[in-house]
Amino acid sequence: MKLKMVFAAASIGVLLSQNPGIQRTVVHRSDISVPGREAVIARVEIAAAARAGRHTHPGEEISYILEGEGEILIEGQPPRNVKAGDGFVIPAGAKHDAHNTGTQPLKLVGVYVRIGAITLGLRRLLKDGDRWQRNFLEHMRSNSLRTPEVTAHC
Repeated sequence: MKLKMVFAAASIGVLLSQNPGIQRTVVHRSDISVPGREAVIARVEIAAAARAGRHTHPGEEISYILEGEGEILIEGQPPRNVKAGDGFVIPAGAKHDAHNTGTQPLKLVGVYVRIGAITLGLRRLLKDGDRWQRNFLEHMRSNSLRTPEVTAHC
């Protein structure tokens, strides 16, 4: 549980790192039926004439425009003009940007399907498995055969 909370906090921090003209507020997150994935629902507001900034997500982004108008730029696709009532999907890994083309804030709800915190933690442990194994064995030697407390080395 502790491991899951550490990775969840780190991943939400990445989601929330942003340009000054954009504000993202996570309103809910939950595991979904696809193993190893979770959904993060965020309220997003982009100031007039501001851009989200070119970026990617490891999973899909599914968004619905609540207010305002803008332009969605997805690498390899023509620009898409959007307004209140429109929705769009950005494929996993696609470089993209959102630009508020109006005079009022562009408000939307974004759902980000991403790798779950536990899956991310396991991938990190496997990637850094040698160091983790060394630490585990050191702990076992120094504590005889007691059960070790497993922690992530992030």
